[in-house]
Amino acid sequence: GKEGKKGAQKSLTELQTELGNVDVSVAQDYRTVLSNTMSAKDYAKAQEAGFDYYTMDPDEVVTIQDRIKAEVAKGGEVITGYNDSLDGDVLAEALGSETLAREIAGSFDKADIPLTEENLTDVSKAWELAEALEIPTDPEKAYLIENELETDIWGLYLARISGNISGNDISEESVDLKDPVNEKLLAQVGGILERAGYEGGSASEEGLNKAQWLLDRELPVNEENLRKLEEIDTIEYPVTAHRFAEAVAKAIAEGRKPLNADLVQSGNMIYAGIGEDLTGRSKAVGAGREGDAYRSETVIQKAIRLESYYSSEEALNAIGSRVKLEEIRLSMTAEVNIRLLESDFSIDTAPIEDFISALKEAEKQVAARYFPDEDAEGEAVGSYRLMNEVDKAVSDIRETPAANLGMFTVRTAGDVAFGEFHLEGVRLKDTYERAGESYEALMTAPRADLGDSIRKAFANVSSLADGLGIEATEDNLRAIRILGYNNMELTPENVEKVSTADIQVRSLIEKMTPASVLGMIRDGINPLETSFAELSAYFDAQQTGGYETVSKSYSEFLYGLEMQDNITPEERESYIGIYRLIHQIEKSDSAAVGAVVGQQAELAFKNLLSAARTRRLHGVDVRVGEDFGAAADIIKIGTDITEQISAAFREQKYADDAENMRQAANVSREAAQLLKNISIPGSAENLIAMETLLGNETDLYRELSKYEKSSKRVRELAENLREKLDSDDFEDSFESGLESMESLAEEMTLSADSYIDVRAMSLIHRQLGLSAEIMRKGDFLEDKDYVIPALIRGEVSKVHISFRGSAGESTADIKLALDGEELEAYFELSSGRLEGYIAQNGEKTLKKITDAADIFVETLRKDSNFDDIQVSDIPVLNRDNRNVNRVSNTKRNSQSKDAKADNSDGSERRVLLQVTKLFLQTVGEV
Repeated sequence: GKEGKKGAQKSLTELQTELGNVDVSVAQDYRTVLSNTMSAKDYAKAQEAGFDYYTMDPDEVVTIQDRIKAEVAKGGEVITGYNDSLDGDVLAEALGSETLAREIAGSFDKADIPLTEENLTDVSKAWELAEALEIPTDPEKAYLIENELETDIWGLYLARISGNISGNDISEESVDLKDPVNEKLLAQVGGILERAGYEGGSASEEGLNKAQWLLDRELPVNEENLRKLEEIDTIEYPVTAHRFAEAVAKAIAEGRKPLNADLVQSGNMIYAGIGEDLTGRSKAVGAGREGDAYRSETVIQKAIRLESYYSSEEALNAIGSRVKLEEIRLSMTAEVNIRLLESDFSIDTAPIEDFISALKEAEKQVAARYFPDEDAEGEAVGSYRLMNEVDKAVSDIRETPAANLGMFTVRTAGDVAFGEFHLEGVRLKDTYERAGESYEALMTAPRADLGDSIRKAFANVSSLADGLGIEATEDNLRAIRILGYNNMELTPENVEKVSTADIQVRSLIEKMTPASVLGMIRDGINPLETSFAELSAYFDAQQTGGYETVSKSYSEFLYGLEMQDNITPEERESYIGIYRLIHQIEKSDSAAVGAVVGQQAELAFKNLLSAARTRRLHGVDVRVGEDFGAAADIIKIGTDITEQISAAFREQKYADDAENMRQAANVSREAAQLLKNISIPGSAENLIAMETLLGNETDLYRELSKYEKSSKRVRELAENLREKLDSDDFEDSFESGLESMESLAEEMTLSADSYIDVRAMSLIHRQLGLSAEIMRKGDFLEDKDYVIPALIRGEVSKVHISFRGSAGESTADIKLALDGEELEAYFELSSGRLEGYIAQNGEKTLKKITDAADIFVETLRKDSNFDDIQVSDIPVLNRDNRNVNRVSNTKRNSQSKDAKADNSDGSERRVLLQVTKLFLQTVGEV
């Protein structure tokens, strides 16, 4: 494959394999590839499947990314609104051509690739080289083959600038294959030509000419060189925008750079494979001609084509064995095919037995990623197959007849297994379809899809409800129809049973996302053998209702509100009030409210209000005051506001989150490494929070100080910590202060009225949590980090202090912002001597910092606490231009090893704590 070449980016499969080591650099490589290959559609599909990429660690994202890409590529339901394509004019300006812009936009969309800034920059550079390419000369072709270069833009460019001066001319000692004296050589070449796909071997004029061309230039005649020579001849010049766009989209989709885009076209190239030929006829393994459509296929697209082919009866005709075909189908999924295609195994030419063995091995590898704690030889594969079976069952159930719910009138949810319900539903659906009858699907809203016979049969359903003395709600009317489908007795008790079962089953199906199914199987639960009651209990136990869940839900709710143009300020205020009411009720009995209201799509305010007023929340005493009437009136709008909010959320929010994920690829190694050091998952959310925490652009303590509720408490904490920095109870004081700030942030989150404020508070909350973890995980005697608030010139500022230590030597690195400029101080204590420097990056604070440094050194030398410490001068350097690798610490020959202090008791660290405290006081007062 092309992924292994010099300068080429690693493929996703290679990174998936390496990421198991959780190395920071490998994880960063993966995030970079992901940022350039993950479209907003991918992010949306992952969210729909229950996978929140933004909060998942890289290893989990790696595991399911191929699955998500395959689902998007398969098409399925249309995902609307998730568009991260740039405006046509903007794209044309960036690429310098409207034609190229159109081709790039089309190819990227087809390959499910986002038009990121980095992708555009790389595409623009690649196009500049591609435009300069011309039909290669024979020396250039020889240069490509001799140096084992690929037929990509970079390889062709290198051949163009180097090939004609490399001396690859026809050799004077060339052997003529047609000369009778070379009969044995001709026979050998003929065998090679046959293996390369040239029918007739040496009898093929085309193949023989290519072999002679190679011999003339003293290049080996082998299958690879024959293939390369033929591929070179298929490239058309000048390179068209269409071919270029297809090639770069495919390259990026497979984890490579646009410069490594392969420009080979099908032409008359010999090809062995599976798919359709130019006439559209299906063919199995064997020789054929590859069409243009297949040459530009990505690995994912080919993987899906293979899956489709082996699901057809045509594959049976080609293979001739149903046993072997079923063996293939049992192991084959799109993501297993992707794994196999990106390996060195040749699907196109391998014997069927070898193909089956390789497929099973690829399945083991994929299964082991999903279930790393299980035996990949058996248990993991079994769990993987079960996961796929359950996902299919969930999909099937959505389309099964609602009449299947009739079984709940005679059986309780505790008796009905999910798998049993699925099989009965599929059987019932088949019965309806064979009889040519219409039916109401379980997860499809009634009305539009009902057949004429159903409409006529239930034209009087409302009067039936009246006759039973029950409310004509949509749930009750649907229950009456279900009883009618099953010819069951129409009683209030049966309506109640079916209505309850209907709500429970549909709610459960919505919760059974691929992510939750994966979680259940990892927990040792087989959903197919589990009853509805047990599944409901499982999901109830999973609902933590913690701060992260609440803030995420509330921010999404506000985002949806802010996307609506037809909501008045008064309506908006009322909706927020209702949401907060829901939150308060959930805090008292979240399980009861969950039966009426679910997050996002099921957030039906009118149902909650109705339940609250009639006290149908299973014992929850909810009282709605008279002043709530206005909000209730607002809810009478024709379209439920929840649906509007959900639609707005789908159209915009995931695209924004996808962009935020891409930002995580650009975080500093320091942020990623620190997360790894404190054993916190390297999710995009955590990376961005850590980067923000360590950086100087945003100061969480200063941000908290802007709010009236928290300003005083942050200031008190800063004053307290400065005084206690060198005391034994410093960490306890800091930890309790952080806990207090976290509680305050939680309280302030639900009091915010805008999406931006909630997201900002959520980020602050996460940074406070990381600050606590950083402090807890460090070792006082070796490595320790603190991100504390400090009073600098009367204002609260964030200060990052890093202590590092070993026997006989300790260091302190202090970073903060002063008047908008970055300031860093570094101190090293070794063998009773304190050295260091202060670095700043602006002229504005230079005079103040220089004065502060003089005062600081003078105070140190006069302080009796440092009588045993030799204090060196502390220079002030330019932070941007300094050429210092920390301190140029030349060890004094006069000091013996025995004279060096030992930090085993923490004495040096405590001295540095006192130094740090004094430094912050001095800088803060200058």
